[in-house]
Amino acid sequence: MTGCSGVAPHCGSDRSRLQRTSNSSFSLTGVCTPNACPPTPAPPCETCGRLDLSRPEAPMLDATSLPTSLDIFRIGNFATMIVGTERFMEVALRLELKGIRFLELPTR
Repeated sequence: MTGCSGVAPHCGSDRSRLQRTSNSSFSLTGVCTPNACPPTPAPPCETCGRLDLSRPEAPMLDATSLPTSLDIFRIGNFATMIVGTERFMEVALRLELKGIRFLELPTR
């Protein structure tokens, strides 16, 4: 995606590239602050090891854990949460990408 770092290169246009990119293509970095996570998570599933966690209602990111060289990445303690910088948002809006919801997340 031209103008953004952290997006794996693929053939095709920027628009189709991002819409086909899986969560695993983004670097796993950054963490939510401990107070944004459930206090005592349930034990993992005995069969598959999956943790029964849901996205925090009010996620807050640990500012010291955030990468400065990436515009899009996954959160280490919530790997399904994808975070993008303001620059990523501007590029995605310019490309008129569908299915992306932008929320400003606080940091501490």
